[in-house]
Amino acid sequence: MNRSLSPLLASSLLTCLVGCIDYEVEKVDTEVGVGPKIDVSPQQLNFGAAEVGEEMVQTFIIESVGETTLDMRGVQLSGSGAFTLLSGAEARNIPVGRKVEVEVAFVASGADESGDAVVFSDDPTAPKVFVQLLGGVAAPQLTVDPTSIDFGEIQAGVEVSETVRLMSTGADTVTVSEFNFPDAPFGVNWAFGLPLELEPGESEDVEITYRPTAAGEFTGVAGFVSDDPSGVDEVALMGTADADAPVAICSVAPDPVDTLYEDATWYGSASYDPNGYRLIDYDWTLISKPSGSSASMPRGSSDRSGFVTDVAGIYIGRLVVTNELGVQSNACEVSLESIPSEDLWVEMYWTHNNDDMDLHLLAPGGSLTATTDCYFANCTGRRLDWGTRSDSSDDPSLDLDDIPGTGPENINIGSPQTGDFEVYVHDYPGSSYNGSNDVTVNIYIAGALVWSDTRDINMGEDHYEHYATVSWPSAIITSR
Repeated sequence: MNRSLSPLLASSLLTCLVGCIDYEVEKVDTEVGVGPKIDVSPQQLNFGAAEVGEEMVQTFIIESVGETTLDMRGVQLSGSGAFTLLSGAEARNIPVGRKVEVEVAFVASGADESGDAVVFSDDPTAPKVFVQLLGGVAAPQLTVDPTSIDFGEIQAGVEVSETVRLMSTGADTVTVSEFNFPDAPFGVNWAFGLPLELEPGESEDVEITYRPTAAGEFTGVAGFVSDDPSGVDEVALMGTADADAPVAICSVAPDPVDTLYEDATWYGSASYDPNGYRLIDYDWTLISKPSGSSASMPRGSSDRSGFVTDVAGIYIGRLVVTNELGVQSNACEVSLESIPSEDLWVEMYWTHNNDDMDLHLLAPGGSLTATTDCYFANCTGRRLDWGTRSDSSDDPSLDLDDIPGTGPENINIGSPQTGDFEVYVHDYPGSSYNGSNDVTVNIYIAGALVWSDTRDINMGEDHYEHYATVSWPSAIITSR
């Protein structure tokens, strides 16, 4: 077969190639007959956090965006039952360009919830469209920062501290009700009251302390109890100590002492530092004394001498020593007993100062303010001769007389004569305090407390109050 072109056909093709380059070829759209089409927005409803039981409502929109009416066949919910459809969910025809609003409600039930609203239609490309539903609960939340503290290695006896911040990071007020305290050597200090309420975003600081008293490794946990449903927030604690603290050794002598007539010495010179550091401070404190006593710890260094007891009873001293590095010892405590040596010992003290109270002791058959009455005007230092003449053992002595303070005052007799002694308290006139005043009288027989009475003296200035009758030698005490 002859495959060559005829001259006429070749000419025609050349003409077409040259002439056709001025024309565009149109693209034919093959998508014809577009029908119903759906658009749903937004495709997520996030209700955020709500109070338990609170209802919140949000809306999404269904729009017909095709060329023909959209047959919306309804909306159904799936997932959590915390969501409900309120309106706009029923089946209907939606003309082109029209919109339908669908309302969805969320009721918080105490936990985070999720689900879907499923929209059904006759859109052939999207017969089901999902709208994600999210909801939470406005629960309190406590956050502690940091959650662990490493105090590192320090010398025993030194105290260091770190700060922990308590923060309200939830959507509701958090209430911190109590602390779970860590065991020693860790501690917790704070400057606010409990329970502590923190609004969202608020915070408070607590101080965690670490003070080891011996060498070793230590761990602990500080817990903060709140209404955060996640439970107790904890801070892990750790630290080490590399040496022993100084050791306080304390004693007192003599013990017991004769009240008023014998002084004692508090000894701390036996204290030491196991690491050989020099002790630079001996801190003696009188931490306890009998009611009515005005005694105080003498000045000095390791040993404190010249301590005089003014009221019968127990006195407790405490010693803390410090080495040259500033490390303190544990406290050492020692007690001292004060016992009157006289057969008859009467002491008095009162509550309010600037109210001069005077103690009186009448000899058998005696009368007030006479030589048979031992009181401040005539009885200081056994100036009265009672009983057997020139025998001082049966004479009274007023050893303490206090005017501006609260006492004590005392009267004693070494070996009382036979008879009934009367004990009075006089509210001396002229004091700046004129109100009622609780006055205590203690009576000791042979060093033992056998009678005590506290009375409200409120009869006015210059009143004499009879407290007791002491019969001797039976040592029977009676009061009116």
